[in-house]
Amino acid sequence: MEFAVLRKLALDAVLDIFRAPVWWYSGGFKIVAHWWIYMLRRGNSSLGVLLWLKNLFVPMFGQRDWQGRLVSVFMRLVQVIARGVAFVAWIIFITIVLALWALAPVILFLGMVFSVI
Repeated sequence: MEFAVLRKLALDAVLDIFRAPVWWYSGGFKIVAHWWIYMLRRGNSSLGVLLWLKNLFVPMFGQRDWQGRLVSVFMRLVQVIARGVAFVAWIIFITIVLALWALAPVILFLGMVFSVI
């Protein structure tokens, strides 16, 4: 009885070594890809680049004279540029995290191989 349990545990451990990479690049990658899309949407809603761009030519504080419109356009343009740069940096950061997720098993395997050599 005890031998059968140990054999089953050993077999499961060996099978997990082969199942883990399959899950990592199928189901696990799907979960991380959904996280990437969620974080992209969250960054967009947090920074509101498209909202600032949509209201670029809307006068601030209801000032409809040309000076008010000029100041509004200038200030919103500065906001769009700054928030756009921050959004691009956010996209780059979460894409690097996604790439590290994809490369983690390869890096781990190479680390194990080079530590033995």
